[in-house]
Amino acid sequence: AFAALENAKKAKNDDLSAKSLYLISATYRARALAAKTSKDHYDEYKRFANDNIQKALNLALTSKVNDFIKAKVFFNAGALHHDLIYFLEENERNAQFETAAEYYQESRKLFHPGSDDFNRVVIRYIRLMMDNQKIDTFAKLIDLTKEIESNINKETKTSVQFLQLLSKISLNFKEYN
Repeated sequence: AFAALENAKKAKNDDLSAKSLYLISATYRARALAAKTSKDHYDEYKRFANDNIQKALNLALTSKVNDFIKAKVFFNAGALHHDLIYFLEENERNAQFETAAEYYQESRKLFHPGSDDFNRVVIRYIRLMMDNQKIDTFAKLIDLTKEIESNINKETKTSVQFLQLLSKISLNFKEYN
């Protein structure tokens, strides 16, 4: 992704630059999550993930980046805030939840409803809301899951994420069983 970023910069291609940046950020986000358990390089990886997603966001917001790439940037910005939230102090978490939710919502507006990417962002958004105890009724969850349930291809990674979400819902809401 670093070589792709350099080439995209030379070609002055904002779409490819933004895509390279969000992929670099996602890689460092994954490394930060893995390093957190062992304390190896966590702060460095977290900083790299944040720096790269901020650059991608800047490009997405100030350049003529296509909507699909913008949606991916917003999704990855939300995922960064969401995934690393659990390593923050309790008093810092609420702002991070709100930021992640805003990015997921922006991403959701740009993805085509029914697409795998749209389904993934809705799943992430529901998980975020459940984690932050913002969804406190079964009816709200069902409304959100119905939005994507009929679109889930049963043989994708997204279908596994959806099944995990439904399992979490069934643990938290007896009405689901």
